[in-house]
Amino acid sequence: MRRLTFAPLILGLVGIVAACKPAPVVETPPDPDDALYNYLQPSKDQMGVLLKDADTARYKDVWASRFVAGDGQSAFVFCGNVNSKNGMGAYTGYQRFVATGDLAEVEEEYSDFGQLWNLMCANPVRKISF
Repeated sequence: MRRLTFAPLILGLVGIVAACKPAPVVETPPDPDDALYNYLQPSKDQMGVLLKDADTARYKDVWASRFVAGDGQSAFVFCGNVNSKNGMGAYTGYQRFVATGDLAEVEEEYSDFGQLWNLMCANPVRKISF
């Protein structure tokens, strides 16, 4: 009597599932020769102006997104989550933010933030350290 084994079937299914997973987003430090680098520091500066205690800011899940304006001009926008201390010295909890060299907004402070997020953060390029 032949013994049935499911090992080939299981290995085949694991291979199919693994092949369907999207490639992981790799966090990379900015390269000074990369155009993205030109947008990074001005965006950080804008976040520093916006936050009450910018030195305490903790960022996570930040990525660069390419925003293309109606006239065809494009720029990098940084989208992610930030947690910083408020005026009373307590952390506020993570909230979404959008930052460019010209503006920075956090979810809690901007009434149409969802619309801004959908417009500016729709074309992710890569995950970064902010």
